[in-house]
Amino acid sequence: LTGFYASPNSFARFLELLLLLLSPQLILGENRFRLPLGLLWLAGLLVMIGTLSYGGTASFAAAMALMVLFLPRSYRHLKIVFLILVVGLTLLAGIFRENLPKYQATATADTSSLNSRIQFWQIAWGTIKEHPLTGIGLEGWERQYPELAKKHLAVSPIEAGSIQPHNIYLDSMLRAGVVGLAAILYLLFWPIVVAGRLTKLGLEKLGDRGWLVLGVLGYASSMILFGLVDDPIFSDDAMLMLFVIYFILATISQTQPRRSAESEKSDTI
Repeated sequence: LTGFYASPNSFARFLELLLLLLSPQLILGENRFRLPLGLLWLAGLLVMIGTLSYGGTASFAAAMALMVLFLPRSYRHLKIVFLILVVGLTLLAGIFRENLPKYQATATADTSSLNSRIQFWQIAWGTIKEHPLTGIGLEGWERQYPELAKKHLAVSPIEAGSIQPHNIYLDSMLRAGVVGLAAILYLLFWPIVVAGRLTKLGLEKLGDRGWLVLGVLGYASSMILFGLVDDPIFSDDAMLMLFVIYFILATISQTQPRRSAESEKSDTI
């Protein structure tokens, strides 16, 4: 399923973006192609699960839960059904966790992607403590990884090389220190704040744009969580699409207050 991608996580993030943006359209939008789109959405979900990217699946589930919570009150039955479904699947995953497939097993049979990440985080944090203000440069991690691993690990590293520390917050500080972390945090949280403010105005008032705003809220929230175990910005080919969507969100944010005021004025007249 992921042969054309460098890693299953990259493919999962691409599918996650499409699925989360399409979900509100299936619920809120008036589309005569809802049934085939729904089948396509379900097929995409199965493919995303098939990547065995636990980070993608977990962040997708959390984003879906957030979007369902932000639906209007008229969707309370859907909220209840979704809550029961999430609780049930979480319990099943916990009960049968030993039988779940290995998460992106590496070439070494007794290691996993999680063990590699733990070492990445340890190396990254040790390096950050030495360069908290400026970091080590945009490609410092990639170029210096063997030396950094030797310096900050007491054992031999599982991975001989690495292009990122698999944590967007650590990666930001490594590349540009505190200033870099602040910039990335702004980029990550800006769409959540804007989309959250727009949804508070009422999804019905947003008209056809409501489903897009809700989808952006979901995906932006998923990146916050996905960023804990990977880097969904610096090495992701879905970012071009995402930035276009962010520009659309900015346009909606700038026009909606003015249109709302005009609408209220016309209603008063």
